[in-house]
Amino acid sequence: MRISGEHSQQGPSYAVAESAWLRLLLVNIHRWAMGAATAPVMPTAARPDLMRLWQMIQDCAGHPGEFSKRIRAMPNYNSLRQEFTAAFGCSPSQMALRTRIQIAKNLLLETPLNIKQIAEELGYVRQHEFTRAFHRVTGCSPTAWRGNPQPPFPAT
Repeated sequence: MRISGEHSQQGPSYAVAESAWLRLLLVNIHRWAMGAATAPVMPTAARPDLMRLWQMIQDCAGHPGEFSKRIRAMPNYNSLRQEFTAAFGCSPSQMALRTRIQIAKNLLLETPLNIKQIAEELGYVRQHEFTRAFHRVTGCSPTAWRGNPQPPFPAT
């Protein structure tokens, strides 16, 4: 849970957390390929409501309207949001944005989709809204990031 929290922030330890996150994913992929049992991605000791919110954010990453609809339907969302922020170091909305941008980075690296197609894939109505959000999180435009996918220093 802490690695996920660090991974979702653009702080000084972001690159280390990103590396740790990727290593854990590679370990799970290796275990899966070898036919071994894989450890659950989410810790079992965390509060179930908090982990359901985290999972909902992951599930709704490309569907911002669905995310908004589901959080409005959650009972006690305000207190849960405060606990989530304390546990992960960012609000659920910030985590959702960062998750969408991480998916965008993956699409930029792994697909030939143009920026407009990626924006549509992630639920943005207008390409410039996606570009602005991407720049706010990464400090550069999607086109510039695709040309040089090194994680830049976070925008202030």
